[in-house]
Amino acid sequence: MGILRMVMKRNSILENNLVQTIGSAGESLAAGTIFTMPVFFLWSAEGVAEVPGLVEIALLALCGGICSG
Repeated sequence: MGILRMVMKRNSILENNLVQTIGSAGESLAAGTIFTMPVFFLWSAEGVAEVPGLVEIALLALCGGICSG
């Protein structure tokens, strides 16, 4: 939020709304990943699945962000 505020250099309600929306979307993506990621590692510890790769983590973040948003 601070970086966007420095780049845009305007103090309007629309700018504040845009920054808050971007922050909320980032929070949804992080929450979707944080709350579902431990399951992959628990499954790999039990031998049910392999340790997740980068593609699986990216898809998990995308799906978790869409579903939690």
